[in-house]
Amino acid sequence: MNWKNILKVSGIVVSVCMVLVVGLGVWFLSNLPGPSDLKQAMTPKALQSSSARTHSVQSESVESSQSKAEEPSPNVPLGSEERKEKLKANFSELVKRDFTNSEKPIVDACRNLVRSGEAQIFRSKEDVSSVKFIEALLSEKQDPVAETLAPILRFVFRAPGLAEVIRMSDEAKGDEGIVKKAEFYGELYRAASYLKQNTQTLNQVLQKSYNLHMLAKAVALKPQLASDGATMSFCEQIEQSLQNSDDLDADAQSSEMQKFLQDSGVEPQAIGFDPKYRSNVSLKLHGRTLSLADAWLMKLFATDVQNSDKVTQ
Repeated sequence: MNWKNILKVSGIVVSVCMVLVVGLGVWFLSNLPGPSDLKQAMTPKALQSSSARTHSVQSESVESSQSKAEEPSPNVPLGSEERKEKLKANFSELVKRDFTNSEKPIVDACRNLVRSGEAQIFRSKEDVSSVKFIEALLSEKQDPVAETLAPILRFVFRAPGLAEVIRMSDEAKGDEGIVKKAEFYGELYRAASYLKQNTQTLNQVLQKSYNLHMLAKAVALKPQLASDGATMSFCEQIEQSLQNSDDLDADAQSSEMQKFLQDSGVEPQAIGFDPKYRSNVSLKLHGRTLSLADAWLMKLFATDVQNSDKVTQ
């Protein structure tokens, strides 16, 4: 076989390989779930109906907004389908108006700190659920305790590409072609890459949120602290650090928290403060299930995690 024939054969082999690669790529995209299949990602698992849960995309944390959406009646049982449906009706709009809206601050808790004493969230095991959390954020009362948990979700939802993923999921009608799927997964990959590259920032956001949350819980326990200048100053210090994405010395802020609690006469155990806690966020994708996990978040939403485990077993 002379060199010309070798080149011809090589060209044919390369062409066949390219066809196979392109063909496999088309087949792969055709069989991937499209934007319409992933609409469940816009809804926390706790709000999904029982029939839809096995096809859901889960986020261990839940979303927040300051919109004037209709608040579900507290008289309806917490786990009822009626209550979930009322929340779901507002949820997509809340994500678009708040979490993906970079014009809104990443946290806004200190100015409403005086309302911490009215907070109902996390006062008993029954209240520790994403449904209760979302209801607190939907409320016009501006619950500062619930607000302190929102920064981590705002950071995630504002990742480059995720707003487009949400838009495409929202507009999907179930007949997406290969081009649309390619565009969808391209944006999803862009968002995932950004979050993976910014894991340290993600952890700093959560660590600051933890300290701000504990401060708000201390005020909820002792409402008179809301009128204390030192308390407000410490609150604004943490909040400003979140707004400016300042580097955090976790050990130093933990020491500050311990001193604040001691000066305020609040026992750390009374609000669940652990001076040794350090955020360690993991983002995982299992099939169609996306999870954002951390020891503190898992503990906060233990009820949801347990229910989720039962469904997926």
